[in-house]
Amino acid sequence: DLIDYISKNQFEYDLIILIGYLYYPVVMSIPLLKIPFVIVPTFHAEPPFRLPIYKQIYLNHYIYSFNAPEELAVYESYTNQRAKDYFLIGTYVEDHFNSNQDFISNSNTIQLLTIGRIEPAKGYPELFQDYHEWKNLSHRTDVNLKCLGSVFSMDISKEKEILFSGYVSEGEKISEIQKSYLLINPSAYESFSISIMESWLQEKPVLVNANSSVMKGHCIRSQGGLYYSDKVSFQRMLEYLLENENLKVRLGKNGRKYVLANFSKEVIRTKLNQMVNKLLG
Repeated sequence: DLIDYISKNQFEYDLIILIGYLYYPVVMSIPLLKIPFVIVPTFHAEPPFRLPIYKQIYLNHYIYSFNAPEELAVYESYTNQRAKDYFLIGTYVEDHFNSNQDFISNSNTIQLLTIGRIEPAKGYPELFQDYHEWKNLSHRTDVNLKCLGSVFSMDISKEKEILFSGYVSEGEKISEIQKSYLLINPSAYESFSISIMESWLQEKPVLVNANSSVMKGHCIRSQGGLYYSDKVSFQRMLEYLLENENLKVRLGKNGRKYVLANFSKEVIRTKLNQMVNKLLG
C-alpha cells in the first residue's frame, strides 16, 4: 500500500527522501519516482549489500546523501560505479555535556562501555572472547565491561564477568557514558555510529573495530579514538588507553571538537538546507 501511495500521490510533494538501502519500500519505490528524490542509503560493507538487486537498483546517476566518505567508498567498490552527485551530511547528535559535574561514581572501578543491540552481527561474541582473554592475561580486577542494550540471538548466561543493563532510557545512557572510562564499538558494519559520537560529546575516547572503515575513518579524522583488528591489537590498544590517562583525556577532547564541528544541530541544518536548495533549485 505504501508503494502504491507513493506512485499515485508523489506529485503532491516537492521532494522525497528515501532512508535505508536495505528495505523493500525503498527498493521498489525508486523506479516509480518522477519527482526530485535523494537516497540516504546507510550503505556498509555487509553481506546483504552484495545481493545483485542492490547493484541493479542503486545506479550512479541518482543523488545520494552519505554519512561518511567511507560509505561513499563502500558504494563505489561494491557496485563498481562512481557516484556522480552526492552529499556528505551525517547525523545530528544531541549534546548533553556538563563540564561542572563529577560523574565518577566509583573511583576504584574503571568502566568500559558498549551501547546498542547485543547480537552476533554486531561483533559481540568476538568482543566477549577478546575481553575474557585480556582479563586472564592482565589479572586486572579494577576493570569491568558493561553492555547497554537488548540482547538478540545470543546466549549470555555464561558471561559472568560482564554486566548487562538491557534497554535503558536516554538519560540513563548518558549517565553511563559519563561514568565510563571509554566506549568500545565491536561492530564491523556501521554507516555512521551514533554511539561513538555520543561518547565523544562527553569527552570519552573510543576503541572501535577497524573492520568498520567508517568508524576507523572517524577516529583518524577526529584523533579521538583507537581501533583494533584482532585479539592482540584489542588487548594492546586497551592496555595503552588504560595506562595513559593523559592520552585518554586528549582523545576525548579531540572527539568532542570533531562532533561539534561536523554534527552539531546548526551544522547539520545548514547541510540539509543546502541539499534541499540544490535539489529543488
